[in-house]
Amino acid sequence: MPSPVRSLAALVIAAVVALAACTSSDGGSATANTNSQDVFCGLLLSFRSTIDSLADDVGSGDPNALRDVLQRMVTQAGVLQDRAPDDIKTDVDTYASFITEVDALFAGKGYDITAIEGDEQAAGRFAELNSDAVDASLDQLRAYADQDCATVVPATT
Repeated sequence: MPSPVRSLAALVIAAVVALAACTSSDGGSATANTNSQDVFCGLLLSFRSTIDSLADDVGSGDPNALRDVLQRMVTQAGVLQDRAPDDIKTDVDTYASFITEVDALFAGKGYDITAIEGDEQAAGRFAELNSDAVDASLDQLRAYADQDCATVVPATT
């Protein structure tokens, strides 16, 4: 049976992966339309399509894969913050803060899930990071993607 921290980590990361934005093929450089809803939605929806492969990386238990996915998510959270429309910006900021703190926690343990599991304080901190405010922001982002982005074609990654 998988440990609670490993299961929670996989579920939380998979959930936030669904909401992160992807950088464009030009390295994510800003365009003149960086805050348009279409750009934001295109990035949001495009990244949602990568959940399966990223969830596999997280679930592998490989510290390098976990590091890569978390660092990618931190970068993408920054892109998402830069391009978020005002009506969803607070939720994006909450998500970005969350994923940055999760990355810092895992970085402190060499991105080794077993090290987090074996450290009561780190496991407790991980559980604390999964707050009601984060859950509410993730719910808002899911709803935004489903409702406000329903007609947008995903951007290419």
